[in-house]
Amino acid sequence: MARTPAEIDALADYTNAQMVRLIRWAIAELISDPEMTVTVAANTYTHQDLDKLQRMLAHFERAVIDEQDQAAADAGGACATVRYQEAS
Repeated sequence: MARTPAEIDALADYTNAQMVRLIRWAIAELISDPEMTVTVAANTYTHQDLDKLQRMLAHFERAVIDEQDQAAADAGGACATVRYQEAS
């Protein structure tokens, strides 16, 4: 189904950390009740989709770690500087 630009702009915007929480919740729900269906970011999953959810979870966990590493690097504010000088 094609979406209009206005519909796309109205879609929910989740951070990587929020996606991790949503997917963990979905996995826990499906494990606790295999007959259940859960919806994560407008997609519906069943117990048979646990492998998909686990792969998604790994992807978003890596993305969160990458964001944290980048934030730590940015917070340092240090930048390597090389100066070339003539010998005295």
